[in-house]
Amino acid sequence: MRFFKQADWKQQINWLIFLCLGICFFLSIINQTRVINFYYAAIILAIIAQLISLDHFSYTNLWVPGVMVCWAVIRWAWLLWQGYPHHAYSQDAYGAYWQCSKYLFWGAPLLLYALSSNTDVQCHRRRQLAALIFYGTDVVATVLAIKFSWIDGVARIQYFEQIATLSAYLMCITHFLALNHYLSRAPRWNRLYVSLVLFLVVLLQFYALVLTGTRSAMLVFVVMLPCLFLSYYRQHWRKIAGVFVVSSLAAWLCFGKYIEPRVAQIESDITQYHRTTEVTSVGARLSMWSAAWYVIKQRPFGEPIEQRHQMISDAVHADKLDPQVLTFMDVHLHNDWAEITTLMGVGGAGLLFAWYASLFYLACKRRGPAGRAIFIVATCSLGFGMTDTLYIWGWFITFIVVLLAIIALAYPDGRRQIRHKNSLIVPGCESN
Repeated sequence: MRFFKQADWKQQINWLIFLCLGICFFLSIINQTRVINFYYAAIILAIIAQLISLDHFSYTNLWVPGVMVCWAVIRWAWLLWQGYPHHAYSQDAYGAYWQCSKYLFWGAPLLLYALSSNTDVQCHRRRQLAALIFYGTDVVATVLAIKFSWIDGVARIQYFEQIATLSAYLMCITHFLALNHYLSRAPRWNRLYVSLVLFLVVLLQFYALVLTGTRSAMLVFVVMLPCLFLSYYRQHWRKIAGVFVVSSLAAWLCFGKYIEPRVAQIESDITQYHRTTEVTSVGARLSMWSAAWYVIKQRPFGEPIEQRHQMISDAVHADKLDPQVLTFMDVHLHNDWAEITTLMGVGGAGLLFAWYASLFYLACKRRGPAGRAIFIVATCSLGFGMTDTLYIWGWFITFIVVLLAIIALAYPDGRRQIRHKNSLIVPGCESN
């Protein structure tokens, strides 16, 4: 029977992997404790499928998985070199970094398989399922945010077992992926209701972000939104600019009472940072970045977790650094580059640079909606990482790996022309 041929088995395995990834993505806002089970299930299936079909392996897809393996192995070596710390705060960080390295290492074969797998006649169906996953998760995320605010009276929205900032990051990326897929379907803008519905959807998406109170997510959304539209409709940039101005005014009129206090708080925090030692959100971040620069100048090749904490504490007691830095020192430095460079030195910063460079390279290599989706993931992560530390959270690493794998399987490489037995290009697999 044709079902038992290798190609059919490969399609079935692709579907199982894709379903596991879709469940991981959706559960990331519902129950994160279950995400890891489906994450490892997808990894095991990907390894089995890759061993069965080694002839489909491609060295050109090794960049991102290769960086993931190097990052994980080097971080493990660094953790083993510094030894297990003695203090509780250092032990938490040590365990988090070890766990993140594990997710990176085992996520590499999953992503390699997704990138190397041949596009087949099922790709347009997986793309349709990806649309359902993105749309469904986006709707659930937005509805939950409004429900938590209006019914439960939560001041800053956060999903189950998450803090508000992490919830905002997840929501922002989900918003963009849903919009990216919708725009890739070439909506009929000559129909007024299409434009009005999309306008209302974007306003609701932004409102959900506003409810989290996370300023970096709101800023990234505002900056990236016109860029996404311009990537599809560059010839209509004047219209897009006009619509963006009108949308911004409408958003300010509708949600100004939520946004204005957060903007005013930034001004107040900066003023207090220069005048007093009172702990504020922005002031603490500025203090931590100043402390990071101090450590980098003193130890350009990095410093173990406990020694870094001791060095900064000594500098504070010697009046070389602002005391606000000690408030969040037991957590992280609220900047990906500052965190990894102070701990692993310039080599660690090089690894982070290689990670983002490989993502942007992959975005340029993949064309159409796939390239834009990867660019969204990379750019949002880079933007969030400027005011927060992302790669100490295991859930964020699994979230990014799952997204990249879904994109690779649902939006195949646009440069390949896959044909039916009747020599027709498979619908939904063509480059946009």
